[in-house]
Amino acid sequence: MEQRTIDYCHAEDILTAKPGLKEEIAEILHTVKCSWGLPEDPAHRLIRAAFMKHGWKSEVLVSKRTNRPHYFDLYKNRVAMELEFSRREMFYRDYFRFLLAEREGMIDVGVIITRDRDLTAHVIGPLGNRADIHQVSDDLSWVLTWVRTPIWVIAVK
Repeated sequence: MEQRTIDYCHAEDILTAKPGLKEEIAEILHTVKCSWGLPEDPAHRLIRAAFMKHGWKSEVLVSKRTNRPHYFDLYKNRVAMELEFSRREMFYRDYFRFLLAEREGMIDVGVIITRDRDLTAHVIGPLGNRADIHQVSDDLSWVLTWVRTPIWVIAVK
């Protein structure tokens, strides 16, 4: 898969300091072959399975102190990963999970994997409320004052 990234609050530096982890993430994504068609989009399942083959844990509990349990899609070595291919508002859930996990002392960095806008427009049609890298970029431009958790955003196509 081709990739574009956003480095928010020095997330790439933090990942680089974890021996081989940033490269592992990029290499795993390069190996995944997805069909982005609708209505059945297997990207989430295929990407999760590829990471799990490399020791990433799936559905890791964020905190025991919340009334409703929240889980990360993937987790390894104090890095939480969320796979977002559906709606823009799901990013807000991810930001709050990252904030909560950072507060709990569970993560050093969050990673969001989403679609590239070019892919979204080509495959899905009008952009509307679909999750893509430009939606995250817009969000991160105005949440800077309250979201300081390092986040590395990867757009795949």
